[in-house]
Amino acid sequence: MQDRNKKTAIGLDIGTTTICGVLTDICTGEMIKKITLANDTFIEGKEDFEKLQDAAKIEEKCLGIIEELSNGADDLACIGVTGQMHGIVYVDREGNGVSPVIIWQDGRGNCLYPGQPDKSYAEVLSQRSGYRLATGFGAVTHYYNWMNHLIPERAVTFCTIPDYIAMGLAGLRKPVLHGSMAASLGLFSMEQGVFDHEAIENLGMDYSFFPEVLKEEASIGMWKGMAKVGPAFGDNQASFLGSVDGKSNVLVNVGTGSQVSILGEDVLGMRGRETAALETIEQRPVISGKIDEGAMALGTKPLQTERKVFDNLECRPFMEGRYLYVGSSLCGGYAYALLKGLFVEVLEMCGKEPSSDLYVAMNAWGKKSREQGVSLTVDTRFRGSRKEPELRGKIENISPDNLKAGALICGVLEGICQELWELYREYETLVPDSSRNKGKNGMEGQQGLFITGSGNGIRNNPLLREIIYEKFDAKMKIPLYAEEAAYGSALFSLYTSGYYASLKDLQGMVR
Repeated sequence: MQDRNKKTAIGLDIGTTTICGVLTDICTGEMIKKITLANDTFIEGKEDFEKLQDAAKIEEKCLGIIEELSNGADDLACIGVTGQMHGIVYVDREGNGVSPVIIWQDGRGNCLYPGQPDKSYAEVLSQRSGYRLATGFGAVTHYYNWMNHLIPERAVTFCTIPDYIAMGLAGLRKPVLHGSMAASLGLFSMEQGVFDHEAIENLGMDYSFFPEVLKEEASIGMWKGMAKVGPAFGDNQASFLGSVDGKSNVLVNVGTGSQVSILGEDVLGMRGRETAALETIEQRPVISGKIDEGAMALGTKPLQTERKVFDNLECRPFMEGRYLYVGSSLCGGYAYALLKGLFVEVLEMCGKEPSSDLYVAMNAWGKKSREQGVSLTVDTRFRGSRKEPELRGKIENISPDNLKAGALICGVLEGICQELWELYREYETLVPDSSRNKGKNGMEGQQGLFITGSGNGIRNNPLLREIIYEKFDAKMKIPLYAEEAAYGSALFSLYTSGYYASLKDLQGMVR
């Protein structure tokens, strides 16, 4: 029986560059207040490859946000935490941090392994463990530190920074991880829901250093004896939970990078199709449900199969036994920012000052060009892809008639959408029928998908939205609240605290 005097929930999103907190009404889902602070806690390391942040300063900022949002009231029901994954902070027996946060951008895993002049620590660890790992993963960072005697003397375990904050809020002395965070560290057995004891011991590391993984999705403690604290929750999963209202099962996000995420019923619809496999899959538990066997990924052992089906997808278990399927682009809005930079350089070359509303002008020229049917074919994979990092972008179909600024603007925006569309098409068959309505063109209210759009690229660029409508043949809803991850973590805490019993209940609050 929940306390009827409790009326609000707080969600924290501990990002790499900002820390955001939101206060939410637990009955209506209304966001009452929000606070965003710069995460200016970076620490200069001894090595160029180090990317470090100060855990104590992050904790201070988080506590300050919570105090300001709660404002001394006693109606706070629960607190949820999400944020940057993969990175680790070492913790002593009393639950104190004894190292900086070694974040996901840290490059020590790319250092050459002793005696292996052409292989990195991440590559050697992957080969020896049977897991696909990358630099920045906590297991890789810990392995490097163990090999080079860099583990702090007082350390007994490690965890992500969101887990460290949740642990402190709950008054615990050791971290307890939800599967979504645990899987992000690597060397995690999806089938068992724990870190792989045999693999870790075979590598010579102490298994007891790896943190405990929760068996159930439930609160882990109380903040000041008044508010339940949920376990830290994966950031992509929190963003999905805080964006998608149930009418849509597809989330398209365009920020610096871009992403398409689909909510499905099982592991890529693969039950009963044992010959199918996934090549680039990252599988992360989220909320309740038994982990299916079959889908392997970054941090999990590859499945021996007869053929591969998908090359560019990550599979992340989601609520009530369901899964998120995620395709990511390395550019997205960054591609449009590059184009803006080109125009700024041209203006400077002509001795002109760039306009403060250059993006508005670019959109106007691009829209005019599109209406005239004049465009260029642009591949916006300027940073490559996760599957083929060596790939680079290109411009095609150039003629005397379309070598124009508007055509290039239009081509870049269409290229951003094309990459997302191709990622989506890889798992198009997994979209439940409920995501489709009747008719032909989603923009005109006929046939098409219901999708949710998020990220500043979509929120701030009407031309990009128009192209997405047509490319996906979709109706698109943009969430009311831009702080999707923080909002989603608040909703997740309501679930783990028992205030809401299902995904459907939570989605009923998303606006």
